[in-house]
Amino acid sequence: MFGRVVVGRQLIFKKGSASSAKARQVLTASRCCNLHGNLPAGTIRSMSLRRVNLAPLVILFCLLLALFVAIVLLAPPEKSLGNTIRLVYAHVAFTRAGILGFYAVGILGILILISGNRLLEAWTRVTTWVALGSFIVGGIISIFAQRASWGGISLAEPSNRTSLSIVAVAAIALVAGSWAAHERLSGLLYALLAGYVAWILPRTPLILHPQNAGGSSPSVWIRYTFPVLTVIALLMGICCVIYLGRKQGL
Repeated sequence: MFGRVVVGRQLIFKKGSASSAKARQVLTASRCCNLHGNLPAGTIRSMSLRRVNLAPLVILFCLLLALFVAIVLLAPPEKSLGNTIRLVYAHVAFTRAGILGFYAVGILGILILISGNRLLEAWTRVTTWVALGSFIVGGIISIFAQRASWGGISLAEPSNRTSLSIVAVAAIALVAGSWAAHERLSGLLYALLAGYVAWILPRTPLILHPQNAGGSSPSVWIRYTFPVLTVIALLMGICCVIYLGRKQGL
């Protein structure tokens, strides 16, 4: 018999015992129960023990990233910005992907507000983190683009202040959502986050920042490079959401 200690309803097995692996499986099954509701015990056990192969997802992400980098490097330079446009390509793609991710989170938040679904709330939380990450990556690349284009970071540019406020609101929504007593409250926070993004962006005046980056360029290649890179950034974000969700047992 392997040593064990009974504490309440939990079984704590001694480290290194043969029963420790079984204990981890039971704990994993209980976590799945919290997310998936009152499923049959056999279904929960099969879900917890099923090994998800994430290697194809990682390979797909790497291929998308390689394609993204190749397009940025091979895309034509712009007449006034020169090769600095390559930083703008990446900045716009990741920023737009993050914004679209926030809008998707808002739609999911409304669905959570209606249904109170735990699993949907868990996936939405992961999606919010990925959208925020993409938006932050776009902002970091923007710092280098601003230094190359304007000689530094302009705090007078309203778009910079708007970006910081979006990051702050998203962080508040994530923290408050994790503390929320009910899934519907989390859904409301996600919906409010998307609502704030949709409200603040059209009201942000642009001083140094171009009104339509690349969209008004006479070059067809430049005009289509932005949406193509945005789609690739979105696909990479979807890969990240699925990967992180599966790693958490969703």
